[in-house]
Amino acid sequence: MCAAAFGAFALLSLFPEPGAAAFLLACSLAAAGLLAALSSLEGATHPSFRDGRPLRRWAMLFILGILSGASAFLTWNADRSPLRTLADKGRAVTLEGFLLEDPLPAAGERHRFLLDSARVVDRDGAIFSARGKVTVLIPSAEALKNLPGRETAGDGAVLGSGRKVSLTGAFIPGDTGTNDRFAARTVTVMQEPDGAGGSSRIAMRSALAKVLLRRKGTGGLLMALLSGNREYLDPELELSFRKAGLSHVLALSGMHLGIIALIVLRCGRKIGGLRFSVRLSLGAMLFFVWFAGPTPSLLRALVMAAILFLTKRLGLAGRGVPVLCLSAVLQLLFRPADAVSPAFILSYTALGGILLFSPPLTGLAESVMHRRLASPLAASLAAQGATCGYTAAVFGTFVPFAPLAALLAGPLATLFLTSGILWLGLYLLSPNLALLLSPLLDIQYVILEKLVSAFASLPAAAVRDLPAALLIGIIACTALLSARAAHNALLQRRSPDAGFTGL
Repeated sequence: MCAAAFGAFALLSLFPEPGAAAFLLACSLAAAGLLAALSSLEGATHPSFRDGRPLRRWAMLFILGILSGASAFLTWNADRSPLRTLADKGRAVTLEGFLLEDPLPAAGERHRFLLDSARVVDRDGAIFSARGKVTVLIPSAEALKNLPGRETAGDGAVLGSGRKVSLTGAFIPGDTGTNDRFAARTVTVMQEPDGAGGSSRIAMRSALAKVLLRRKGTGGLLMALLSGNREYLDPELELSFRKAGLSHVLALSGMHLGIIALIVLRCGRKIGGLRFSVRLSLGAMLFFVWFAGPTPSLLRALVMAAILFLTKRLGLAGRGVPVLCLSAVLQLLFRPADAVSPAFILSYTALGGILLFSPPLTGLAESVMHRRLASPLAASLAAQGATCGYTAAVFGTFVPFAPLAALLAGPLATLFLTSGILWLGLYLLSPNLALLLSPLLDIQYVILEKLVSAFASLPAAAVRDLPAALLIGIIACTALLSARAAHNALLQRRSPDAGFTGL
């Protein structure tokens, strides 16, 4: 791993581009993950590679580190290239292109999205072709009235990934950081998105929003959990989730994908057996990622599920940490820009903490409580301990009661999401019967809201500088490592051969 990370670092030192230092983390993760994945397959490798020639092995791993770093860096560098056009950007008044993502909230009462530009129109009406990605900032009021489910949006005016739009505004001068930025005043949907897939996705999201928005608060939370769209969520409830350290519940992740896969798996097993249900669940996960959007955490869960399915078909043992590392490699090679996304970092760090530290924490907790309670508590502590340093540095706060909040609110959120999915299935079969059962969903919403609000009212520590965040992370990691060492020592003491050591 060290050789591969050094290879990626040596490669990046040849490219004095802005952001190359920050991208070192991505290349190091890709290299380390690739090596961990290879190590899991050592039993299938040739003995001469495994045991006989360590120098050749180190050289090979060094080259793999360079190749993974090169591929990820070049892909990322191409994605952040400036807009290419003959038009004078200072005189541009109209920008046309295709949305590459759904609009997301940004600072200052604005929304943002990435645009694949097609052409630029200047003040004199001259039209120029354009190529490259542009970050568009648009007033929230203009974006919100065009989101799926809004009554002010017409059938052809709904914004979403794949839509071709015309924007009026101006380019933002100065240092753009990555892509050029365009401050838009108005947006006009020009035509249907390319292909039937984009149109179907927008139509389905609009239909889902119209059904769920009848339920006010309940529908807004369910819409956020199913599609990642928080525009209909009660702002006070969203703030309570953040204050309670439960933002990960709202972020689409492996939990949401796992719930959907489990529901489809159990239903498919009754219809066509185990093999049919596994294939059907994979199809359901692909559909959900397409419908909700390929967020970094959802892609991580999907790639890991595909790797586990493939290793099982090949008769290989799919261990947790190597599969997680291989997933990081593949995601960074094909979507390197995810490496600087907080969602990517939190998703992999939290799951890595669970895989590494949840078993020893569970073993220690079982001595004082039942396993059914010890296991989720250990997973919550492992995830929060692995990520608290990063969250303190990025969000400027440390929530000491977050593990307890996750332990109590997590199962309720899972139950609410499961009930919501079943309610939607019932609504498709019998809308009237589903409306009669809607109060049961509302009761779950009220209980979850009260619980989250109660934890949000508890005190949290403000983290004002980076050294404080680093100290929190070091303390948390030290505690996790100490728990792992204590568990190993406990296992040694309980070993039946422990009494014969030294004889």
